[in-house]
Amino acid sequence: MSDKFYNKINIFCPTYKRILNGRFIKMITSAMLTADDPKQVCFTFLINDDDEESHNFFKTQEIIPSEFLYHAIVTNIFPPSLSKFYNTMYEKTNFQEPSTLVSMIGDDMVFKTKGWDDAILRKANEMDGVCGIYCDDDYCQHGNLCVNLFTTRKLIEATGKKFMCEMFPVDFIDTLWMKFLQRIRRAYYLDWVKIKHEHACHTQVWNRLRNFYHESHANIPKLEPYVMEMVKSVIEKGLLQPPVKR
Repeated sequence: MSDKFYNKINIFCPTYKRILNGRFIKMITSAMLTADDPKQVCFTFLINDDDEESHNFFKTQEIIPSEFLYHAIVTNIFPPSLSKFYNTMYEKTNFQEPSTLVSMIGDDMVFKTKGWDDAILRKANEMDGVCGIYCDDDYCQHGNLCVNLFTTRKLIEATGKKFMCEMFPVDFIDTLWMKFLQRIRRAYYLDWVKIKHEHACHTQVWNRLRNFYHESHANIPKLEPYVMEMVKSVIEKGLLQPPVKR
């Protein structure tokens, strides 16, 4: 897809102590092995400064494919906040090119469909980058919610907001994006592309986040007004025109 503007996907993935149970490595290898062209994929990881097993993994880089292109960012964000994690990756990743898609992926996800990268890049180019693309979670949400998400810096910057809304540290960042994309009619569900959400609940990592879920729930009344601010900004910037044919 070298003749297209959007030519790479940056997988954003925060992780915490998921090396020894194999989940993190499974996510990486599944993405690489099912990509039509691994050169179209790069990774940005957010690692906590006290996560020794993740630090050791990146020192040795065993098991991972040879074409693995990544940037690991170390953080000490506390209390933990998924929205701040993704924003930190968005702002600090080495892969800042406008032609590179950004994403929301979890370390408990597994790429199942061969050619997922070409399918996502094809849609992004078709819509001139003004879109959010999500794939089937092969679990329970399917087309109802973008539990995985791929979009462009072009669209994010047009919203006038950060990538993720920091009023929601644990829950509802995917809900907010889903509502926004539906409002602007640019939500694209690739039902045949499976990124299985293994939904690692009731683990140390899960409990670490759930301890701070109250703030997200307390801010539910602010979600809809925030979405409408995003919509207004995108309209004012003139992005909701028919896509340019490339």
